[in-house]
Amino acid sequence: MNRLACISGCSSKGPACVLLEIEGRRILLDAGVGPDAGAVPPLEFLEPIDALLLSHAHKDHAGAMRLLKHWGSFPVYATETTLRILGIPNGIPLPSRGSGEVLGMEVRTGRTGHASGSIWIRFPQKGGFLYMGDSSEESQVYAFDPPPPSELIAFDASYGLYDEKNSLDSSLWKQVLQTGSVVLPVPAEGRSLEFVLLLKERGYDTIYVDSRIYTTLRQTLDQDRDYLRPGVAERLESVLSSLEESRISHPEGIHIVTDGEASEGSAAWQWITQYERDTTPLFLFTGYLGKGTTAERIVTSGRGLWVRWNAHPTLEENLRLIQQVGARKVIPMFNPEPDIFLSPQVNLPEILLLDGEDIHW
Repeated sequence: MNRLACISGCSSKGPACVLLEIEGRRILLDAGVGPDAGAVPPLEFLEPIDALLLSHAHKDHAGAMRLLKHWGSFPVYATETTLRILGIPNGIPLPSRGSGEVLGMEVRTGRTGHASGSIWIRFPQKGGFLYMGDSSEESQVYAFDPPPPSELIAFDASYGLYDEKNSLDSSLWKQVLQTGSVVLPVPAEGRSLEFVLLLKERGYDTIYVDSRIYTTLRQTLDQDRDYLRPGVAERLESVLSSLEESRISHPEGIHIVTDGEASEGSAAWQWITQYERDTTPLFLFTGYLGKGTTAERIVTSGRGLWVRWNAHPTLEENLRLIQQVGARKVIPMFNPEPDIFLSPQVNLPEILLLDGEDIHW
């Protein structure tokens, strides 16, 4: 019998970390830190693992790898893109979409629409276990591959019952973009590409990016085109040459900078250090505001604004996904209130909350 144990991330917007015991092997699915400041999974209580499998390179899914070193050597599986971003030279690559192997077991993978290198993974045993990691069908930049049928699915429930689509046409977005001086902190490997493309194509010519985001754009076009929707690479190429370098001494225009939490040392943190006591530029955050982060402090103090830009699935997307794969049991991940999915209005199949309990199937 297979076993699934949630180490972290099943009843919180916490670091992703799930232990899968299957065919006598112990596989850790992701090992993240954050997004709340200082949040780490309790890995010290685990027994040694046989392998680590990473869904993508964002730190809330891959940032705790250093905490696993006391267990010695074990193989790390991820896409070539994720291995490159994380600097893992001896990792074992998995395909962005198709069939691969983990410890000799055949698995299926597909792109999640979340970031370059990001994949879902499906183990075929007993009707199939599907681990989505972070996903989004809505992205206008990143491609999403529909997963195959699966009896059990751990899905990205970050947004709970939220069901609104992205739109730059809202009154708030229009007001913000017309201020003339905006700093937009985002993950370099993620929604930065979407903002660059959509804002440029809407005629906002004064778009500035920091060096890391420019490098990510260039690497995506040179090495990671497979993660883009059809036609997006050509559109990005057409706007890339018109981007300008973001400089703190020149706050006019729209500055897309690293990173979404404004962590210490990042370009966003440097902007805030320089201008927090001023009234401009406007700091606009679009992702999860981790507790104890600079991003949370700036928004809570009123110095910055927050407006969600979907990089995770809405309720409609999740309901459609669960129906399409024919899941009979579901696990909502990365939400501090997973009980909301028990509502009869949601009408999900059997919900497993994994709050300290293991799942056997």
